[in-house]
Amino acid sequence: MKKGLVFAIFLLVTAGLFGQNTFKYEVRVPSLRVGGATKVKVDSVTVSGDTIKFFTGATELLPKGYGTGGSMTYPGSGIALSTGSAWDTSITNNSANWNTAYGWGDHSGLYLPITGTAAAVTGFTPASGSLTLSGADAVTLTTTAATNVTLPTSGTLATTANVSDSLDERIGAGSSLSELAPLLADTIPLFVFGAGGGNAADTASFTTSTLYGAFYNGGSDTLKITEFRVAMIAGSTPLGTDTLAVQVYWNDSINVTTGASVTTLNSAVLGCNSTTTGTSYTSFANSKIPPNVWVFMKSPGVVTGRKPSMVVATLMGYKIPKY
Repeated sequence: MKKGLVFAIFLLVTAGLFGQNTFKYEVRVPSLRVGGATKVKVDSVTVSGDTIKFFTGATELLPKGYGTGGSMTYPGSGIALSTGSAWDTSITNNSANWNTAYGWGDHSGLYLPITGTAAAVTGFTPASGSLTLSGADAVTLTTTAATNVTLPTSGTLATTANVSDSLDERIGAGSSLSELAPLLADTIPLFVFGAGGGNAADTASFTTSTLYGAFYNGGSDTLKITEFRVAMIAGSTPLGTDTLAVQVYWNDSINVTTGASVTTLNSAVLGCNSTTTGTSYTSFANSKIPPNVWVFMKSPGVVTGRKPSMVVATLMGYKIPKY
């Protein structure tokens, strides 16, 4: 028996020293212990395909870092994280989104920071080209390629009443701001209507059919009416009881006050009882008189015994050129 065991050991040593050996009978290694300081007991060795498996009893011995069946233990799907001693929870792989953003180029300075103060804006032009922020907080309004209006960085701007009309009504193409400024402030008498000479007998001149003057607005300019002022000379006793209601019309034909083509300055008649500075009107239903029409004044409201001996009515405003 001892001789057989010695022979078996000799065969094993010979196989390790001289390469592969083929045995007619199986070689069993019961209770073999391998390893360094910690010994591992190997009870049996089997071959599965090209894989050699070691068992302790019925438990397969696996190298450190491998799971069952000899497969590697992988972390969860995504980008793997390590704690230094084990796998941690993986994070989502967003590399495709990062690659897309990288393809957009340099984004520095395009967005406001999450905290803190954004960088100063030295210039900005929107796609429409209607607004430009230039240096020192100045704002430039671009109306056309040749007409720019720059608002000052300090001081007081014009009131809304002065700039109520659009710029294209006030200036022509190529005009400068210096040409625009007088038009924003100045208005002139456009026409004066009147009747009577201030004599007592002149009160007979005032009737509902009386025409107090007319003019033809020829050319291509529109007239912008800013004020209508009516004053009277007393014609009855006692003074101060005279009244008169007037209206300004414009139409293709003179002295025609009805029809679809007739326009009135105001929706209601304009009354007057002032014999000093006159009665002033600055708000109208229609304040723009187009070109190529007749403009005239009549008195729809006349009261017998309270007629003046003279009336003067002034249209104030400016011309809006067509360009």
